[in-house]
Amino acid sequence: LKDWTMLGVELHTLKGTAGNFGFNDLTEISKQAENYLKHKEFHKAMEQITELREKCIIISRDNPQ
Repeated sequence: LKDWTMLGVELHTLKGTAGNFGFNDLTEISKQAENYLKHKEFHKAMEQITELREKCIIISRDNPQ
């Protein structure tokens, strides 16, 4: 339970941070994943987290430092 709770906190933080930087797609995916966790739909939450990971890879590839 503690790990799922911490994951929810991290998703909430990512949702806000992504929004602050204008990454609306990451904000929406984080929001969906957070909502699935709140409703104990862990499989759906993990699908969203996988999508988040893929989007982050694309963003980091397309926006090198």
